[in-house]
Amino acid sequence: FGHREDSVQDVVLGIERVVEQAKRSYENAQIILLGILPYSEHADAIQREWVKETNAMISKLVKDPRVDFYDIGEAFLEEDGSISTRVMADFLHPTEYGYEIFARQLEPILAGKFTKQN
Repeated sequence: FGHREDSVQDVVLGIERVVEQAKRSYENAQIILLGILPYSEHADAIQREWVKETNAMISKLVKDPRVDFYDIGEAFLEEDGSISTRVMADFLHPTEYGYEIFARQLEPILAGKFTKQN
């Protein structure tokens, strides 16, 4: 959304193309698609709406049994929906602490995938 001011539909189309390319390139791979993380300091920012719309649309890609969608964005938010500078100093890029949150969210997802295959 940022640099080129793409629309939600453009972003969804781009994500769909990346998923399709991954499926073609890695025929036996199970694809874990994560939702776009929230960004912008305040919960009522227009960017938050773009992220919600996009995530709602890309979540439908799970109709393909090779694609699993997870939206972990809530883990990065404060109770009031804001983003703390401790999590994202510029309200966009995770800090070291933000990546710790990311890792904690991703760990059970990956553990579940590897456990299912064994």
